[in-house]
Order: sequence, then C-alpha cells, then structure tokens
Amino acid sequence: MKKLILVFAFIHSVFASEKLEVLNIDPETRTYLFVKAQRYSGLFSANETMLPPLYSVSKKQMGKIVCPERPFDCDKLAAVFDDIGYRILILDSFDISSNFKPFDYSFLIHEIIHALQFYERGPEIFKDCQEIYLTEEQAYRAQDHYLKDEGEFFRASMALKFFYCDEVEAAKDYQESLNHWLKKNK
Repeated sequence: MKKLILVFAFIHSVFASEKLEVLNIDPETRTYLFVKAQRYSGLFSANETMLPPLYSVSKKQMGKIVCPERPFDCDKLAAVFDDIGYRILILDSFDISSNFKPFDYSFLIHEIIHALQFYERGPEIFKDCQEIYLTEEQAYRAQDHYLKDEGEFFRASMALKFFYCDEVEAAKDYQESLNHWLKKNK
C-alpha cells in the first residue's frame, strides 16, 4: 500500500470481494474528462478506449479498499487510480454528472492523468519517491490549470507541500506493480 498522505494515492492491494457501484456517466462527459486530461497533461499516446472503469465509493469503502490496515489514513482521499485493478475510484459525494461541476470533475481528471501516465510508462511511475513525486506533480499541475480555466480558485497542487513518501514502502509497491505488469504483459 502506498504510504502517501492527503490525496496522494495509488493502490495495489484491493478487496476483490468488495462490490462497487460503476459510475454511470454519459459518453459525452466521459469524453470531455478524457480530452481535458490529455490536454492539460500533454499525454496523448492513449485513446479513450483505454480509460479505466470509474467506480463511485463511500468514504468507508475508500478507506477499506485503499488503506485496509488504517482506513482513517484515507480520510482526505477524493479519488484514486488503482493500477492493479485498472480502475478509478471516486467518492460518491462528488457530482460527476451532466450537472457540470469543475471542482468535482477536476479530481477525475487528475486520476485519468494517472491512468494516462501508467499507459505511457507502466510501473515506472512508481519506481521511487522522486518518480512518484513527479507523477503527482504533473497530475496536480494539470488539475490546477483545468480549475483555473474554469474560473475556480481552489489549487489542488498545494497538497504537494505535504508530500511524504517512504522509500522502503515505495520500493515494495514498485516491485508489486512491476510484477503484475510483467505477468499481465507477457
């Protein structure tokens, strides 16, 4: 499990038995989010068909899935990209519908960028704490640009000031991601 604080999270260990609700968004909204993620990140190698499924989860489910040993460590998570399950989880309190809400959309754009990063570079985005930081920085900067263009004052990248990464945990997580990647792509 990645030991990153606030809204930094990539997850590897998930409960397969956890029944999750697929986030039902219209195709136009899905395309909009994907195109914005590409535009603001500069990551254009993937097409929309590679976008992972999106799941709406409660705060309790998020803690149980992402931080099973210490669910309260995930209290500040809004959304997360799961590379092993190849999915994006977002809190059910967010309004991701045709009722356009840039603040809420920005968190999905951030996680779609992680999916794009993973599509382009695979588990190398988890190689060490420096790579994890750079991966997060790219996603947060893109999220901020999107929010600014939509007239929102919130700047998600402020969370980078609180970035913490344990090198030992990062090495374990990288190895887990790499092993899964190699097994899947043989």
